[in-house]
Amino acid sequence: MGGRYGIGLFAEALLIAVILGSKGFKPIRFFYSWGAVTVATFMMLVGGFLLFERIASPETLDSYGFLLFVLAEAAIVWIEAIVLQRMTRIRFFRRREVAPLGFGEALGYSLLVNVVSFLFGL
Repeated sequence: MGGRYGIGLFAEALLIAVILGSKGFKPIRFFYSWGAVTVATFMMLVGGFLLFERIASPETLDSYGFLLFVLAEAAIVWIEAIVLQRMTRIRFFRRREVAPLGFGEALGYSLLVNVVSFLFGL
C-alpha cells in the first residue's frame, strides 16, 4: 500500500475515533478496529478493480472506468455504514451507556470519512 493511501486510511480511522469518542464510545478501540475495516474495504476495492481490469476490454475501461469507481466507492460507503452501525451496538466499543448510531447517522459519518480519506489519498 502506497504512503499516500496509508495516510488516507489512517486519517479515516482517526476521524472516526475522534467523532465517536466525543459521543461516548471508546476512541482507541474504534481507531484500531476501524483501521482494520478500512484496510479490508480498501483491499476489496483494489481487488475488484484489478479483476475488472483483467476481464474488461480497454474500451470499456475508458468509457466506464470513472462511473465504476464512483459506484464501487458508493458500495464501500454503504458497507462501512452498516459495519459502523453494528459496531456501535457492541458494548466493547462503549465508554458509557450511549445510544447506538442509526443507519442514517452511520451513513453520514461513513461518507464524511471516506471523502476525507480520498482527499488525503490524492
